[in-house]
Amino acid sequence: MTISRRRFIAISAAAMGVGMRAQASTWRGVAMGADVSITLHANEADADHILALAISRIRQLENEFSLYLTQSRISALNDTGKSVNTLDFNALLNEANEIYNYTNGLFDPTIQPLWRAYADDPNLPADAQQQALLRVGWQHVENTAKHVRFARAGMAMTLNGIAQGFITDQISALLATHGYDDAIVNIGEYRAGARAAQIAVAGTDDIVTLKNAALATSTPTALMLNGDTTHILHPRYGAIPSVWKTVTVAAKRASIADGVSTALCLTPDLRLAQKLIENGVIQRCLLVDNNGKLTTLAG
Repeated sequence: MTISRRRFIAISAAAMGVGMRAQASTWRGVAMGADVSITLHANEADADHILALAISRIRQLENEFSLYLTQSRISALNDTGKSVNTLDFNALLNEANEIYNYTNGLFDPTIQPLWRAYADDPNLPADAQQQALLRVGWQHVENTAKHVRFARAGMAMTLNGIAQGFITDQISALLATHGYDDAIVNIGEYRAGARAAQIAVAGTDDIVTLKNAALATSTPTALMLNGDTTHILHPRYGAIPSVWKTVTVAAKRASIADGVSTALCLTPDLRLAQKLIENGVIQRCLLVDNNGKLTTLAG
């Protein structure tokens, strides 16, 4: 089963660019299976050069994290159960571990064996689900500066719930080092720099103003593995219905917004989101339930 992207980003930037200059350089493309864009609020002669550097960096990171590329590092890891590590891969797995702990294990990149099982058999029986769940567990991933390996046979990993955010952060940082600290970067998630940007959240009347912050939206029903099973699966219970139509999270880092929005789709309890806001992990959370009711949590 192939898909164009793992998650539907229910965000538009129609109101983007508070105080934006009339001239801007924008690149649009595709990365990690999603439509992406970079907007530089400047006319400097080196804009094309900087965009070329950013695009090259995106492609480099895709070769690390993309399941759509058969020769990527994550594809090799899933095929063999081990891989030599790189600075980028190690850094992303460390961030995944951070979000795993923040979300009490709801965010778990090793969900991939269960995802594969449902993708291969839409009518997956309960015993097959339980067998797949035996190959899920972040605690069975060994990640060091030199290598990453799975402790159990048959494990596999997907980074689609965090890699887009991580790449967004990396590109924002790259642009900032070249003087473009007010760029708006969307590599599957939005991040605004020093210039405030207004991002309209689809399906609501809310406008989120971002400045040196990021926004990510997860939509469980963006892809259905069968008539009842959403593509965001619980790492302990497998396929469960979500009470949320969309979950949108604002945070300082796009990687955190990305991973946390995925995890919050798996619990109807608002206490986790409230705790993450109180602890400063995220800034804001907008949850739309299946009846269209919006709940907004903010610090």
